[in-house]
Amino acid sequence: MSAKICRKIDEVHLLYFCILYQVCFAPDIFLFWRKIMKKTRIALFIVLVVILTVMLCACGENGSANQSGKADNDTNSECLHHSISQSTEQSYCTIPTKRGETICTDCGKVLEEGYYEPAKGHVFVNDQCVNCGFIEGLLKFSLTDDETGYVCDGFEQSAAEDVTIPTNYDGKLVVAIGKDAFMDCKELKNVFIPHTVKELRTRAFYRSGLTEITIPGNVKKIGYKAFLECLSLESVYMYEGVEELAGLNFSGCSKLKSINFPDSLTIIKHNPFSETAWYDNQPDGLVYAGKVAYKYKGQISKNSKIAFEKDTKAIAGMAFYNQENLTSIEIPDTVLYIGPSAFSNCVNLENVRLSDNLERIDDFAFYKCEKLTSVVLPKSVKTINYEAFYDCTALENVVFPENLEYIGESAFYGTKWFNDFYDKMPNGFCYIGKVLYFYKGVVDDTEIKVKDGTVGIAGGAFLQGDCSKVNSIVLPDTLKYLGRKLFLGYPELRTITIPKSVIYIGEMAFYKTLEEIHYKGTRKEWCAISKDQLWYFSGGLIENIKVCPIYCEDDINE
Repeated sequence: MSAKICRKIDEVHLLYFCILYQVCFAPDIFLFWRKIMKKTRIALFIVLVVILTVMLCACGENGSANQSGKADNDTNSECLHHSISQSTEQSYCTIPTKRGETICTDCGKVLEEGYYEPAKGHVFVNDQCVNCGFIEGLLKFSLTDDETGYVCDGFEQSAAEDVTIPTNYDGKLVVAIGKDAFMDCKELKNVFIPHTVKELRTRAFYRSGLTEITIPGNVKKIGYKAFLECLSLESVYMYEGVEELAGLNFSGCSKLKSINFPDSLTIIKHNPFSETAWYDNQPDGLVYAGKVAYKYKGQISKNSKIAFEKDTKAIAGMAFYNQENLTSIEIPDTVLYIGPSAFSNCVNLENVRLSDNLERIDDFAFYKCEKLTSVVLPKSVKTINYEAFYDCTALENVVFPENLEYIGESAFYGTKWFNDFYDKMPNGFCYIGKVLYFYKGVVDDTEIKVKDGTVGIAGGAFLQGDCSKVNSIVLPDTLKYLGRKLFLGYPELRTITIPKSVIYIGEMAFYKTLEEIHYKGTRKEWCAISKDQLWYFSGGLIENIKVCPIYCEDDINE
Protein backbone atom coordinates (compact mmCIF):
# COMPACT_ATOMS: atom_id res chain seq x y z
CA MET A 1 0.00 0.00 0.00
CA SER A 2 1.45 3.38 -0.95
CA ALA A 3 2.51 5.93 1.66
CA LYS A 4 0.16 8.44 0.08
CA ILE A 5 -2.92 6.20 0.65
CA CYS A 6 -1.80 5.48 4.21
CA ARG A 7 -1.40 9.13 5.04
CA LYS A 8 -4.86 9.84 3.65
CA ILE A 9 -6.39 7.07 5.76
CA ASP A 10 -4.46 8.31 8.79
CA GLU A 11 -6.05 11.72 8.44
CA VAL A 12 -9.68 10.64 7.91
CA HIS A 13 -10.17 7.26 9.60
CA LEU A 14 -12.08 8.87 12.48
CA LEU A 15 -14.39 10.47 9.96
CA TYR A 16 -14.99 7.02 8.42
CA PHE A 17 -16.10 5.63 11.80
CA CYS A 18 -18.49 8.54 12.24
CA ILE A 19 -19.98 7.93 8.82
CA LEU A 20 -20.35 4.22 9.48
CA TYR A 21 -22.15 4.92 12.72
CA GLN A 22 -24.50 7.37 11.07
CA VAL A 23 -25.16 5.01 8.18
CA CYS A 24 -25.80 1.95 10.31
CA PHE A 25 -27.40 3.35 13.47
CA ALA A 26 -29.12 6.61 12.53
CA PRO A 27 -32.25 5.53 10.66
CA ASP A 28 -33.93 8.81 11.42
CA ILE A 29 -31.43 10.44 9.05
CA PHE A 30 -31.23 7.84 6.34
CA LEU A 31 -34.81 6.49 5.83
CA PHE A 32 -33.59 3.84 3.48
CA TRP A 33 -31.93 1.91 6.27
CA ARG A 34 -35.24 1.61 8.16
CA LYS A 35 -36.36 -1.05 5.68
CA ILE A 36 -33.30 -3.20 6.41
CA MET A 37 -33.30 -5.51 9.40
CA LYS A 38 -31.23 -4.53 12.39
CA LYS A 39 -29.11 -7.73 12.11
CA THR A 40 -28.27 -6.88 8.51
CA ARG A 41 -27.11 -3.42 9.53
CA ILE A 42 -24.89 -4.86 12.28
CA ALA A 43 -23.37 -7.40 9.87
CA LEU A 44 -22.66 -4.69 7.34
CA PHE A 45 -21.02 -2.56 10.01
CA ILE A 46 -18.77 -5.46 11.08
CA VAL A 47 -17.69 -6.12 7.47
CA LEU A 48 -16.79 -2.46 6.92
CA VAL A 49 -14.90 -2.31 10.24
CA VAL A 50 -12.83 -5.37 9.24
CA ILE A 51 -11.93 -3.80 5.87
CA LEU A 52 -10.94 -0.54 7.51
CA THR A 53 -8.89 -2.35 10.17
CA VAL A 54 -6.89 -4.23 7.53
CA MET A 55 -6.11 -0.97 5.74
CA LEU A 56 -5.03 0.69 8.99
CA CYS A 57 -2.75 -2.24 9.84
CA ALA A 58 -1.06 -1.88 6.47
CA CYS A 59 -0.46 1.76 7.29
CA GLY A 60 1.05 0.74 10.61
CA GLU A 61 3.56 -1.49 8.85
CA ASN A 62 4.42 1.34 6.50
CA GLY A 63 4.83 3.61 9.50
CA SER A 64 7.24 1.13 11.09
CA ALA A 65 9.31 1.12 7.92
CA ASN A 66 9.32 4.90 7.96
CA GLN A 67 10.41 4.86 11.61
CA SER A 68 13.36 2.71 10.55
CA GLY A 69 14.11 5.14 7.73
CA LYS A 70 13.89 7.95 10.23
CA ALA A 71 16.50 6.32 12.45
CA ASP A 72 18.77 5.85 9.46
CA ASN A 73 18.53 9.53 8.58
CA ASP A 74 18.78 10.90 12.14
CA THR A 75 15.53 12.81 11.79
CA ASN A 76 13.00 13.62 14.50
CA SER A 77 9.82 13.16 12.47
CA GLU A 78 8.47 10.48 10.15
CA CYS A 79 9.12 11.12 6.46
CA LEU A 80 6.91 9.45 3.87
CA HIS A 81 9.20 10.49 0.97
CA HIS A 82 6.54 12.30 -1.04
CA SER A 83 9.02 14.71 -2.67
CA ILE A 84 11.79 13.01 -4.61
CA SER A 85 14.32 14.08 -7.21
CA GLN A 86 16.66 12.28 -9.57
CA SER A 87 20.26 13.23 -10.19
CA THR A 88 20.79 15.39 -13.26
CA GLU A 89 24.58 15.57 -13.25
CA GLN A 90 26.07 17.04 -16.40
CA SER A 91 27.87 14.61 -18.67
CA TYR A 92 31.65 14.95 -19.00
CA CYS A 93 33.83 13.55 -21.75
CA THR A 94 36.50 11.97 -19.54
CA ILE A 95 34.65 11.50 -16.24
CA PRO A 96 32.01 8.84 -15.40
CA THR A 97 28.59 10.41 -14.80
CA LYS A 98 26.20 9.31 -12.05
CA ARG A 99 22.69 8.54 -13.28
CA GLY A 100 19.40 7.37 -11.76
CA GLU A 101 20.06 8.26 -8.12
CA THR A 102 16.76 9.06 -6.41
CA ILE A 103 16.75 11.24 -3.30
CA CYS A 104 13.97 12.38 -0.99
CA THR A 105 14.14 16.17 -1.03
CA ASP A 106 12.43 16.34 2.39
CA CYS A 107 14.80 14.20 4.47
CA GLY A 108 17.75 13.67 2.12
CA LYS A 109 17.59 9.86 2.18
CA VAL A 110 18.92 8.10 -0.91
CA LEU A 111 16.04 5.89 -2.09
CA GLU A 112 17.85 4.45 -5.13
CA GLU A 113 21.64 4.37 -5.40
CA GLY A 114 21.78 4.85 -9.16
CA TYR A 115 24.71 3.89 -11.36
CA TYR A 116 27.72 5.40 -13.14
CA GLU A 117 27.57 5.92 -16.87
CA PRO A 118 31.02 5.45 -18.44
CA ALA A 119 32.76 8.46 -19.91
CA LYS A 120 31.96 8.62 -23.63
CA GLY A 121 35.12 10.41 -24.72
CA HIS A 122 35.57 13.54 -26.81
CA VAL A 123 33.62 14.22 -30.01
CA PHE A 124 35.93 16.19 -32.30
CA VAL A 125 34.83 18.49 -35.10
CA ASN A 126 37.64 20.45 -36.72
CA ASP A 127 40.01 19.29 -33.97
CA GLN A 128 37.77 20.62 -31.15
CA CYS A 129 35.42 18.61 -28.89
CA VAL A 130 31.86 19.80 -29.43
CA ASN A 131 30.88 18.71 -25.90
CA CYS A 132 33.54 20.13 -23.58
CA GLY A 133 35.63 22.43 -25.81
CA PHE A 134 38.89 20.51 -25.52
CA ILE A 135 41.38 21.02 -28.37
CA GLU A 136 44.08 18.39 -28.65
CA GLY A 137 47.55 19.86 -28.20
CA LEU A 138 46.39 23.49 -27.87
CA LEU A 139 46.36 23.94 -24.08
CA LYS A 140 48.55 22.62 -21.29
CA PHE A 141 47.37 21.50 -17.86
CA SER A 142 48.80 20.68 -14.43
CA LEU A 143 47.31 18.92 -11.42
CA THR A 144 46.09 20.93 -8.45
CA ASP A 145 48.08 20.56 -5.22
CA ASP A 146 45.58 18.04 -3.87
CA GLU A 147 45.51 16.21 -7.24
CA THR A 148 41.69 16.30 -7.41
CA GLY A 149 41.49 18.53 -10.49
CA TYR A 150 43.42 20.29 -13.22
CA VAL A 151 44.65 23.84 -13.75
CA CYS A 152 44.73 25.28 -17.27
CA ASP A 153 48.23 26.78 -17.66
CA GLY A 154 47.79 28.43 -21.04
CA PHE A 155 48.79 27.53 -24.58
CA GLU A 156 50.95 24.50 -25.25
CA GLN A 157 52.76 26.06 -28.20
CA SER A 158 51.06 28.44 -30.61
CA ALA A 159 48.33 30.83 -29.47
CA ALA A 160 44.77 31.04 -30.82
CA GLU A 161 42.23 33.83 -31.22
CA ASP A 162 39.27 31.97 -29.69
CA VAL A 163 39.64 29.47 -26.85
CA THR A 164 37.18 27.31 -24.94
CA ILE A 165 38.56 26.09 -21.62
CA PRO A 166 37.38 22.46 -21.35
CA THR A 167 35.32 21.32 -18.39
CA ASN A 168 37.46 18.23 -17.88
CA TYR A 169 40.84 16.83 -18.74
CA ASP A 170 42.28 13.35 -18.30
CA GLY A 171 39.46 12.19 -16.02
CA LYS A 172 39.33 15.23 -13.72
CA LEU A 173 37.55 18.60 -13.75
CA VAL A 174 39.36 21.75 -14.81
CA VAL A 175 38.99 23.93 -11.69
CA ALA A 176 41.34 26.90 -12.20
CA ILE A 177 43.16 29.06 -14.73
CA GLY A 178 46.75 29.26 -13.62
CA LYS A 179 49.14 32.04 -12.73
CA ASP A 180 50.39 33.87 -15.86
CA ALA A 181 48.49 31.31 -17.99
CA PHE A 182 47.61 33.63 -20.90
CA MET A 183 49.87 36.55 -20.04
CA ASP A 184 50.89 38.62 -23.11
CA CYS A 185 48.73 36.52 -25.46
CA LYS A 186 47.90 39.41 -27.77
CA GLU A 187 46.24 37.10 -30.31
CA LEU A 188 43.65 35.90 -27.78
CA LYS A 189 40.36 37.75 -28.35
CA ASN A 190 37.70 35.51 -26.80
CA VAL A 191 37.78 32.86 -24.09
CA PHE A 192 34.97 30.71 -22.72
CA ILE A 193 35.36 29.83 -19.02
CA PRO A 194 33.25 26.81 -17.97
CA HIS A 195 31.25 26.49 -14.76
CA THR A 196 33.80 24.02 -13.33
CA VAL A 197 36.42 26.77 -12.91
CA LYS A 198 36.50 28.17 -9.37
CA GLU A 199 39.56 30.43 -9.48
CA LEU A 200 41.33 32.81 -11.85
CA ARG A 201 44.85 33.06 -10.49
CA THR A 202 47.35 35.92 -10.44
CA ARG A 203 47.91 37.60 -13.85
CA ALA A 204 45.90 34.85 -15.61
CA PHE A 205 45.10 37.11 -18.62
CA TYR A 206 47.55 39.96 -17.97
CA ARG A 207 48.09 42.10 -21.10
CA SER A 208 46.15 39.70 -23.32
CA GLY A 209 44.11 40.77 -26.35
CA LEU A 210 40.67 39.93 -24.89
CA THR A 211 37.80 42.12 -26.03
CA GLU A 212 35.19 40.83 -23.57
CA ILE A 213 34.96 38.33 -20.75
CA THR A 214 32.17 36.47 -18.96
CA ILE A 215 33.03 35.08 -15.53
CA PRO A 216 30.81 32.28 -14.18
CA GLY A 217 29.42 32.36 -10.64
CA ASN A 218 31.52 29.40 -9.46
CA VAL A 219 34.59 31.64 -9.68
CA LYS A 220 34.66 32.98 -6.13
CA LYS A 221 37.89 34.95 -6.42
CA ILE A 222 39.46 36.81 -9.34
CA GLY A 223 43.20 36.89 -8.72
CA TYR A 224 45.55 39.85 -8.39
CA LYS A 225 46.17 41.63 -11.73
CA ALA A 226 44.18 38.91 -13.53
CA PHE A 227 43.20 41.23 -16.43
CA LEU A 228 45.65 44.08 -15.85
CA GLU A 229 46.29 46.21 -18.95
CA CYS A 230 44.09 44.26 -21.36
CA LEU A 231 43.94 47.27 -23.67
CA SER A 232 41.20 45.87 -25.95
CA LEU A 233 38.85 44.74 -23.18
CA GLU A 234 35.51 46.54 -23.41
CA SER A 235 33.02 44.43 -21.47
CA VAL A 236 33.06 42.35 -18.27
CA TYR A 237 30.10 40.32 -17.03
CA MET A 238 30.44 38.73 -13.58
CA TYR A 239 27.69 36.29 -12.66
CA GLU A 240 26.11 36.01 -9.21
CA GLY A 241 28.51 34.04 -7.03
CA VAL A 242 31.71 36.04 -7.65
CA GLU A 243 32.80 37.31 -4.21
CA GLU A 244 36.29 38.81 -4.35
CA LEU A 245 38.51 41.01 -6.53
CA ALA A 246 42.06 40.67 -5.26
CA GLY A 247 43.34 44.05 -6.49
CA LEU A 248 44.33 45.77 -9.76
CA ASN A 249 42.24 43.13 -11.56
CA PHE A 250 41.13 45.33 -14.49
CA SER A 251 43.39 48.31 -13.89
CA GLY A 252 44.71 49.91 -17.08
CA CYS A 253 41.96 48.40 -19.28
CA SER A 254 41.43 51.79 -20.87
CA LYS A 255 38.51 50.72 -23.13
CA LEU A 256 36.57 48.93 -20.41
CA LYS A 257 33.24 50.72 -20.06
CA SER A 258 30.62 48.02 -19.40
CA ILE A 259 30.75 46.03 -16.13
CA ASN A 260 28.08 43.89 -14.48
CA PHE A 261 28.51 43.70 -10.70
CA PRO A 262 26.77 40.80 -8.91
CA ASP A 263 25.24 41.33 -5.46
CA SER A 264 27.52 38.56 -4.16
CA LEU A 265 30.61 40.75 -4.70
CA THR A 266 31.80 41.86 -1.24
CA ILE A 267 35.60 41.99 -1.10
CA ILE A 268 37.21 44.54 -3.41
CA LYS A 269 40.85 45.31 -2.74
CA HIS A 270 43.01 48.08 -4.17
CA ASN A 271 41.97 49.86 -7.34
CA PRO A 272 40.76 47.05 -9.64
CA PHE A 273 39.15 49.60 -12.01
CA SER A 274 41.69 52.43 -12.06
CA GLU A 275 42.44 53.85 -15.51
CA THR A 276 39.32 52.35 -17.07
CA ALA A 277 36.64 54.14 -19.11
CA TRP A 278 34.07 52.90 -16.58
CA TYR A 279 35.71 54.74 -13.68
CA ASP A 280 36.71 57.81 -15.71
CA ASN A 281 33.05 58.28 -16.71
CA GLN A 282 31.82 58.27 -13.10
CA PRO A 283 30.86 61.66 -11.58
CA ASP A 284 32.68 63.05 -8.55
CA GLY A 285 31.52 61.69 -5.20
CA LEU A 286 31.17 58.20 -3.79
CA VAL A 287 31.34 55.67 -6.66
CA TYR A 288 29.73 52.26 -6.20
CA ALA A 289 30.62 48.88 -7.70
CA GLY A 290 27.43 46.93 -7.13
CA LYS A 291 26.77 47.08 -3.38
CA VAL A 292 30.35 48.03 -2.52
CA ALA A 293 31.38 51.61 -1.82
CA TYR A 294 34.25 51.55 -4.32
CA LYS A 295 35.94 54.94 -4.15
CA TYR A 296 35.31 58.58 -3.33
CA LYS A 297 36.18 60.40 -6.53
CA GLY A 298 37.57 63.88 -6.00
CA GLN A 299 38.15 65.58 -2.66
CA ILE A 300 35.63 65.54 0.16
CA SER A 301 34.44 69.02 1.15
CA LYS A 302 35.20 70.18 4.68
CA ASN A 303 32.61 69.24 7.32
CA SER A 304 30.65 67.16 4.79
CA LYS A 305 28.93 63.92 5.79
CA ILE A 306 29.36 60.77 3.71
CA ALA A 307 26.01 59.43 2.48
CA PHE A 308 26.18 55.68 1.94
CA GLU A 309 23.63 53.87 -0.21
CA LYS A 310 21.09 51.54 1.33
CA ASP A 311 22.33 47.93 1.68
CA THR A 312 26.00 48.84 1.27
CA LYS A 313 27.82 45.55 1.92
CA ALA A 314 31.45 46.65 2.03
CA ILE A 315 33.95 49.48 1.68
CA ALA A 316 36.60 48.74 -0.94
CA GLY A 317 40.33 49.10 -0.56
CA MET A 318 41.55 52.71 -0.79
CA ALA A 319 37.94 53.97 -0.94
CA PHE A 320 38.76 57.09 1.13
CA TYR A 321 42.54 57.00 0.87
CA ASN A 322 44.25 60.31 1.68
CA GLN A 323 40.99 62.24 2.19
CA GLU A 324 42.40 64.95 4.46
CA ASN A 325 39.04 66.71 4.95
CA LEU A 326 37.34 63.63 6.35
CA THR A 327 36.87 64.19 10.09
CA SER A 328 34.05 61.79 10.97
CA ILE A 329 32.58 58.64 9.46
CA GLU A 330 29.53 56.57 10.38
CA ILE A 331 29.58 53.18 8.68
CA PRO A 332 26.12 51.62 8.19
CA ASP A 333 25.26 48.34 9.90
CA THR A 334 24.91 46.53 6.56
CA VAL A 335 28.70 46.72 6.00
CA LEU A 336 30.56 43.44 6.56
CA TYR A 337 34.05 44.29 5.32
CA ILE A 338 36.47 47.24 5.25
CA GLY A 339 39.16 46.86 2.58
CA PRO A 340 42.91 47.53 2.70
CA SER A 341 43.90 51.20 3.11
CA ALA A 342 40.21 52.18 2.99
CA PHE A 343 40.81 55.17 5.33
CA SER A 344 44.59 55.22 5.22
CA ASN A 345 46.20 58.67 5.63
CA CYS A 346 42.94 60.35 6.64
CA VAL A 347 45.05 62.45 8.99
CA ASN A 348 42.13 64.53 10.36
CA LEU A 349 39.75 61.64 11.00
CA GLU A 350 38.71 61.92 14.65
CA ASN A 351 35.55 59.86 15.03
CA VAL A 352 34.65 56.46 13.60
CA ARG A 353 31.46 54.55 14.24
CA LEU A 354 31.81 51.00 12.88
CA SER A 355 29.06 48.73 11.55
CA ASP A 356 27.46 46.46 14.15
CA ASN A 357 27.79 43.60 11.66
CA LEU A 358 31.38 44.23 10.59
CA GLU A 359 33.41 40.99 10.33
CA ARG A 360 36.80 41.93 8.92
CA ILE A 361 39.11 44.96 8.91
CA ASP A 362 41.82 44.51 6.28
CA ASP A 363 45.47 45.63 6.02
CA PHE A 364 46.25 49.32 6.62
CA ALA A 365 42.51 50.13 6.87
CA PHE A 366 43.05 53.09 9.26
CA TYR A 367 46.82 53.49 8.82
CA LYS A 368 48.12 56.87 10.01
CA CYS A 369 44.76 58.28 11.11
CA GLU A 370 46.71 60.45 13.53
CA LYS A 371 43.77 62.16 15.27
CA LEU A 372 41.72 59.05 15.94
CA THR A 373 41.48 58.66 19.72
CA SER A 374 38.99 55.86 20.34
CA VAL A 375 37.67 52.75 18.56
CA VAL A 376 34.88 50.42 19.65
CA LEU A 377 35.14 47.14 17.73
CA PRO A 378 31.68 45.52 17.45
CA LYS A 379 30.99 41.99 18.69
CA SER A 380 30.83 40.72 15.11
CA VAL A 381 34.49 41.48 14.27
CA LYS A 382 36.55 38.30 13.80
CA THR A 383 39.78 39.51 12.16
CA ILE A 384 41.90 42.67 12.25
CA ASN A 385 44.66 42.45 9.67
CA TYR A 386 48.19 43.73 9.15
CA GLU A 387 48.87 47.29 10.39
CA ALA A 388 45.13 48.06 10.42
CA PHE A 389 45.57 50.89 12.97
CA TYR A 390 49.33 51.32 12.68
CA ASP A 391 50.67 54.77 13.63
CA CYS A 392 47.31 56.10 14.85
CA THR A 393 49.40 57.96 17.38
CA ALA A 394 46.50 59.46 19.38
CA LEU A 395 44.58 56.18 19.70
CA GLU A 396 44.40 55.35 23.40
CA ASN A 397 41.05 53.59 23.90
CA VAL A 398 40.24 50.32 22.11
CA VAL A 399 37.32 48.07 23.01
CA PHE A 400 37.81 44.51 21.76
CA PRO A 401 35.02 41.97 21.14
CA GLU A 402 35.02 38.63 22.94
CA ASN A 403 34.77 36.67 19.69
CA LEU A 404 37.90 38.15 18.08
CA GLU A 405 39.88 35.38 16.35
CA TYR A 406 42.90 37.04 14.75
CA ILE A 407 45.07 40.17 14.98
CA GLY A 408 47.58 40.88 12.22
CA GLU A 409 51.18 41.91 12.75
CA SER A 410 51.64 45.50 13.96
CA ALA A 411 47.87 46.10 13.86
CA PHE A 412 48.11 48.59 16.77
CA TYR A 413 51.81 49.44 16.82
CA GLY A 414 52.61 53.12 17.17
CA THR A 415 49.43 53.83 19.20
CA LYS A 416 49.15 55.04 22.79
CA TRP A 417 46.97 52.05 23.53
CA PHE A 418 49.64 49.52 22.51
CA ASN A 419 52.45 51.28 24.38
CA ASP A 420 50.38 51.33 27.58
CA PHE A 421 49.20 47.74 27.14
CA TYR A 422 52.72 46.44 26.56
CA ASP A 423 54.15 48.27 29.58
CA LYS A 424 51.42 46.95 31.90
CA MET A 425 51.65 43.31 30.86
CA PRO A 426 53.95 40.95 32.80
CA ASN A 427 56.47 38.74 31.05
CA GLY A 428 55.05 35.67 29.32
CA PHE A 429 52.05 35.10 27.08
CA CYS A 430 49.92 38.20 26.50
CA TYR A 431 46.35 37.58 25.30
CA ILE A 432 43.48 39.63 23.95
CA GLY A 433 40.49 37.36 24.40
CA LYS A 434 41.30 34.08 22.64
CA VAL A 435 44.13 35.57 20.58
CA LEU A 436 47.75 35.12 21.66
CA TYR A 437 48.86 38.68 20.95
CA PHE A 438 52.58 38.47 21.81
CA TYR A 439 55.16 36.89 24.07
CA LYS A 440 57.03 39.28 26.32
CA GLY A 441 60.47 38.57 27.74
CA VAL A 442 62.93 35.69 27.35
CA VAL A 443 61.83 32.06 26.99
CA ASP A 444 64.19 30.05 29.16
CA ASP A 445 62.63 26.67 28.36
CA THR A 446 63.20 24.77 25.12
CA GLU A 447 59.49 24.16 24.61
CA ILE A 448 56.53 26.55 24.21
CA LYS A 449 53.05 25.18 24.81
CA VAL A 450 50.21 27.40 23.59
CA LYS A 451 47.24 27.01 25.92
CA ASP A 452 44.06 25.17 24.96
CA GLY A 453 41.27 27.43 23.73
CA THR A 454 43.59 29.70 21.77
CA VAL A 455 41.95 30.49 18.41
CA GLY A 456 44.56 32.72 16.81
CA ILE A 457 48.25 33.62 17.15
CA ALA A 458 48.78 37.20 16.07
CA GLY A 459 51.26 38.12 13.36
CA GLY A 460 54.74 38.67 14.81
CA ALA A 461 53.59 37.34 18.18
CA PHE A 462 56.99 35.94 19.12
CA LEU A 463 59.10 38.75 17.68
CA GLN A 464 58.66 40.80 20.87
CA GLY A 465 60.52 38.26 23.01
CA ASP A 466 63.65 36.13 22.85
CA CYS A 467 62.82 32.59 21.70
CA SER A 468 66.27 31.61 20.49
CA LYS A 469 66.42 28.51 22.75
CA VAL A 470 63.08 27.07 21.71
CA ASN A 471 63.18 23.85 19.68
CA SER A 472 59.59 22.66 20.22
CA ILE A 473 56.17 24.31 19.98
CA VAL A 474 52.90 22.60 20.94
CA LEU A 475 49.80 24.06 19.26
CA PRO A 476 46.24 23.36 20.53
CA ASP A 477 43.50 21.72 18.46
CA THR A 478 41.40 24.89 18.83
CA LEU A 479 43.82 26.97 16.74
CA LYS A 480 42.52 28.49 13.48
CA TYR A 481 44.96 31.30 12.57
CA LEU A 482 48.78 31.31 12.33
CA GLY A 483 49.89 34.88 11.70
CA ARG A 484 52.75 36.18 9.57
CA LYS A 485 56.40 36.07 10.71
CA LEU A 486 55.59 33.77 13.61
CA PHE A 487 58.68 31.61 13.77
CA LEU A 488 61.41 33.77 12.22
CA GLY A 489 63.15 34.04 15.59
CA TYR A 490 63.44 30.27 16.18
CA PRO A 491 66.84 29.15 14.85
CA GLU A 492 66.60 25.85 16.77
CA LEU A 493 63.07 24.93 15.65
CA ARG A 494 63.30 22.03 13.19
CA THR A 495 59.85 20.43 13.20
CA ILE A 496 56.33 21.55 14.00
CA THR A 497 52.92 19.84 14.14
CA ILE A 498 49.93 21.82 12.84
CA PRO A 499 46.44 20.90 14.07
CA LYS A 500 43.65 20.08 11.65
CA SER A 501 41.67 23.09 12.90
CA VAL A 502 44.00 25.64 11.23
CA ILE A 503 42.37 27.55 8.34
CA TYR A 504 44.97 30.29 7.67
CA ILE A 505 48.77 30.57 7.55
CA GLY A 506 50.24 34.05 7.11
CA GLU A 507 53.17 35.37 5.12
CA MET A 508 56.58 34.07 6.25
CA ALA A 509 54.96 32.19 9.12
CA PHE A 510 57.68 29.53 8.77
CA TYR A 511 61.38 30.09 8.20
CA LYS A 512 63.93 28.12 6.18
CA THR A 513 65.46 26.53 9.30
CA LEU A 514 62.28 24.43 9.61
CA GLU A 515 62.98 20.95 8.21
CA GLU A 516 59.65 19.15 8.61
CA ILE A 517 55.98 20.08 8.96
CA HIS A 518 53.53 17.51 10.30
CA TYR A 519 49.81 18.09 9.70
CA LYS A 520 46.98 16.34 11.58
CA GLY A 521 44.79 15.96 8.54
CA THR A 522 44.75 14.70 4.98
CA ARG A 523 46.72 16.20 2.13
CA LYS A 524 43.47 17.48 0.59
CA GLU A 525 42.66 19.28 3.85
CA TRP A 526 46.17 20.71 3.99
CA CYS A 527 45.82 22.10 0.47
CA ALA A 528 42.50 23.69 1.40
CA ILE A 529 44.13 25.88 4.08
CA SER A 530 44.33 29.52 3.01
CA LYS A 531 48.02 30.42 2.80
CA ASP A 532 49.75 33.65 1.87
CA GLN A 533 52.07 33.36 -1.12
CA LEU A 534 55.26 33.42 0.99
CA TRP A 535 53.92 31.39 3.91
CA TYR A 536 57.21 29.45 3.97
CA PHE A 537 60.25 31.69 3.56
CA SER A 538 63.42 30.00 2.35
CA GLY A 539 65.15 33.17 1.21
CA GLY A 540 65.94 34.45 -2.27
CA LEU A 541 63.51 35.02 -5.13
CA ILE A 542 59.90 33.84 -5.00
CA GLU A 543 60.46 31.60 -8.03
CA ASN A 544 63.26 29.74 -6.22
CA ILE A 545 61.50 29.11 -2.92
CA LYS A 546 61.41 25.47 -1.86
CA VAL A 547 59.12 24.24 0.90
CA CYS A 548 60.30 21.67 3.42
CA PRO A 549 58.60 18.24 3.45
CA ILE A 550 55.01 18.24 4.71
CA TYR A 551 53.78 15.01 6.28
CA CYS A 552 50.01 14.52 6.28
CA GLU A 553 47.95 11.66 7.68
CA ASP A 554 47.50 10.01 4.30
CA ASP A 555 50.38 11.19 2.14
CA ILE A 556 53.39 13.47 1.70
CA ASN A 557 53.05 16.81 -0.09
CA GLU A 558 56.50 17.47 -1.46
